[in-house]
Amino acid sequence: MPQQRRPENKLNIKVKVADLNSREFSFDTSKITFNNIKTGYHVTIDDDSVMSIVISGEGSVLDSISGDNIKGTTNLTALSAGRHTVFVNFTVPDGCKVVGEYKIQVLIEADKLQETTSAASN
Repeated sequence: MPQQRRPENKLNIKVKVADLNSREFSFDTSKITFNNIKTGYHVTIDDDSVMSIVISGEGSVLDSISGDNIKGTTNLTALSAGRHTVFVNFTVPDGCKVVGEYKIQVLIEADKLQETTSAASN
């Protein structure tokens, strides 16, 4: 009796591998948003300047990035008055990611009105 040939099960998969590039961008630190500042305090960046960040992604997406579509935030929860080094979290366009971690130094100070009120009540 001749053997029956079984049909072959084949699955073809095509994978598109994107060429990922990385590029350095300048980010104006004055555009960083400070989240969770305690009431009665204000924050300044010690070195108010421009920082360089590295972003990776497809070349066409990187070409479309400008300073306007990079957002920087930092969380100041539980920080009191004084100098602190804090991480900056960046939001970048879809298809990209920030390479590395970035920190800035901030100075948290009581508002002048609060200082005057505190001194008057002592």
